[in-house]
Amino acid sequence: MFKKKSSHKFFYFLLIPIAFGIGSSSCFAQLTKERVAHYRTVDSLQILLKSVKADTNKVNILNSLCLETKKESSEKAIHYAERALSLSQLLSFKKGIAKTLSNMAVVYKFNNDLDKALECELQSLNIQYQIGNKKEIIKTLSAIADLYKDQKDLAKAMEFYLNALTVYEDMSLKSSSTTNKNRLTGEKRQQSRLIYSIGKLCQNQNNYDGSLKYFLRALKLYQEINDETGIADV
Repeated sequence: MFKKKSSHKFFYFLLIPIAFGIGSSSCFAQLTKERVAHYRTVDSLQILLKSVKADTNKVNILNSLCLETKKESSEKAIHYAERALSLSQLLSFKKGIAKTLSNMAVVYKFNNDLDKALECELQSLNIQYQIGNKKEIIKTLSAIADLYKDQKDLAKAMEFYLNALTVYEDMSLKSSSTTNKNRLTGEKRQQSRLIYSIGKLCQNQNNYDGSLKYFLRALKLYQEINDETGIADV
């Protein structure tokens, strides 16, 4: 009897690592696929980099390599960004300069260097204003607000969120009559997310009246575009 019982126990303990092994193998396989896809992308971009001349396309490839390599090596990512920045400046490619600075900010933020990230985003914002691309201005203003929020400077975060909202509202007034439905839905979704972020920031500042005001505005926009996830979040 004793031997029989032991054999069952032995068999049971054999199954445990097998069961866990199956789950681990599945996770490992998924991770491996992601890594393979990542390296293929990086390899493809590096091949393209060697074949293109020193123009705006090369700037775009260098920027893509910056973002693709940020998790693998922040030094490598910044190196690609610095090359993109130098070439953009040589070409007087303002859009490329602004984009590169924002990408550098992403890398610095990923490494928790918020001061450098903020410095890059502020430089990028200055150039975005020169270009006049309101979508990129909004994106950069929001990124700066996020960085100030991470630094616990809630007053500055609110200032930049509200600036972003002002640009959004101005853009919405001018484009609402001419923008196609899908694009308008996308813009309203982004605007509602921004308004929701302002509401959350008000909540963090114990400004509950302001929080309610912005949550209701966000809810109205989410309802207009039938965004069930957004409605549930609010």
